[in-house]
Amino acid sequence: MRFFHTFRRGRSSGLNTERLAAVVDNQSDPLVMVAPRDKVDDEPSIVHVNPAFARLAEVNADHVAGTALWEAAPWLPRSVRADLDDLITTGRVSDRDDLAFATPSGTRNFDYEVISLPDGSAALQFTDVSDRKHAIELIRHQAFHDPLTALPNRTLFFDRLAQAMAATERDRSNVGLLLLDLDQFKEINDTLGHAYGDQILSRIGGRLGAMVRDNDTVARLGGDEFAMVVVGATEGQMREIATRAGNEVARTVELDDIAVEVSASIGGAVAPDHGSDPHVLLQRADVAMYDAKRGGLPYKLYAPDDDRESLHRLTLMGDLDDLLDGELRVWFQPKVDLRTGRAGGLEALARWQHSRMGLLGPGQFIELCDLAGVISDLTFRVLDMALAGVSDWPGQRVAVNVPVRNLYDRTLPDAISANLKKHGVAPERLLVEITESEIMEDHRTVVEVLEELHSRGIRISIDDFGTGFSSLTHLRRLPIHEIKIDQSFVGGMLDNENDYMIARSIIDLAHNLGHQVVAEGVEDTATLTLLRELGCDMGQGHLFSRPGPVGRIRLQVEAGPALDAEGALLWRSSPT
Repeated sequence: MRFFHTFRRGRSSGLNTERLAAVVDNQSDPLVMVAPRDKVDDEPSIVHVNPAFARLAEVNADHVAGTALWEAAPWLPRSVRADLDDLITTGRVSDRDDLAFATPSGTRNFDYEVISLPDGSAALQFTDVSDRKHAIELIRHQAFHDPLTALPNRTLFFDRLAQAMAATERDRSNVGLLLLDLDQFKEINDTLGHAYGDQILSRIGGRLGAMVRDNDTVARLGGDEFAMVVVGATEGQMREIATRAGNEVARTVELDDIAVEVSASIGGAVAPDHGSDPHVLLQRADVAMYDAKRGGLPYKLYAPDDDRESLHRLTLMGDLDDLLDGELRVWFQPKVDLRTGRAGGLEALARWQHSRMGLLGPGQFIELCDLAGVISDLTFRVLDMALAGVSDWPGQRVAVNVPVRNLYDRTLPDAISANLKKHGVAPERLLVEITESEIMEDHRTVVEVLEELHSRGIRISIDDFGTGFSSLTHLRRLPIHEIKIDQSFVGGMLDNENDYMIARSIIDLAHNLGHQVVAEGVEDTATLTLLRELGCDMGQGHLFSRPGPVGRIRLQVEAGPALDAEGALLWRSSPT
């Protein structure tokens, strides 16, 4: 508007109409000058428009003079006429910000100003702020929405949840909260890459967003975690919605030439029954979700009775970074050759030296690592520490447990070989232990990875044998060196005829297939004697030695054999 004010100041200095018109025409903002009016009933008529206004109104700038303003620009809002009338009656100039104009070229947003000119005419100047408004809206949207899925983010989620919960107090109604966590999504990212992982998250976010009502909210809280706020939902309705959400997640995602199947674990909580604070309600839905994941359930509603145990697990879950960053310990337990009495190898066992809870066994954290998607990271750290522990122990073999999901990764043999080379350990000194129940599907990739490991000299051991009901055909296809009888059968051999028959059958089957047999969980001399009579090759258990740090185990092993020639026990198991 500065040139109008210049016009006022320049009146005495001879600034003429031609010069004013030149200034007007060179303005990039649309401008229109309206003829003087004596009263509000007079129709405003155009004196002059600049090219920018002519383009906006789609009129001919050379022919529009004398035309009624509303005839040339019928799309102008009523506020413009009101401001022009106000200028006549009160002499007050007006300006307005951010009004939407439905112009011939489309709806745009403008700031505009009405200014009185010295000759009684008026000028309207319009500033297009559409881009600025769009930028502001984009910034606001980015502040409250997830950039990948365009769903509300954690900040907006809590705002919506708080509003919904406040409404429950007024209306005495319920609000349901569902928390969804995708299962093993980290492995999908690691296998396919983050680009595919992002596409999967985007597709699933779209599916979840499409299934709720306008007054409900679906948000992405981060990573592979989504939340749904369902207004007025009962516990029964929550289960129905959770089932629908689980089905939407489970629908195959087609990415290029890859078909990916994903599942979710879902936890639910209902306000006000399970909490009257948004953060408390989310925490309790989180507890329920991890209970569902731990139990292999698609959905679980929060149960107060499970809260203490669940919060303990959640605390440990939150400390998993500490486990991987320095609190992991690897202990060893010898496997004793039942014929010679000497140690014929070691098994590496993970321990967590927790900063507050002390030493934790694998039963307290392995499952949590699996749920959190860091089991592969844990496995490679255990492998690295186990190989480091025996690197200066010539000839000593070590077994390391490897989850079956690692066996779907064709780069696993290279990664293990690199670790062996790093520590200078020969491949034949490593046994990769796989739980029998985990390889029941006989997946082609798993078999090929095992064969590649075998071809490199790495030995394969089937752990917990007898619990997975493997077929003979399956066993014959796998490049197995060793079978370990599950300790549940070993511990029941003396008292349970079925356990005895199973253990004996496993020993005979393994020997017929050319495999070595290890009995796990040997706790007493009577069981030891029976295993020797059945021809079992090796034994492992507290009778010989409890797991311990490599230094203590090495002293025990190098002190001499565990058994004498008649099978009598020479070692004394450590109490820790």
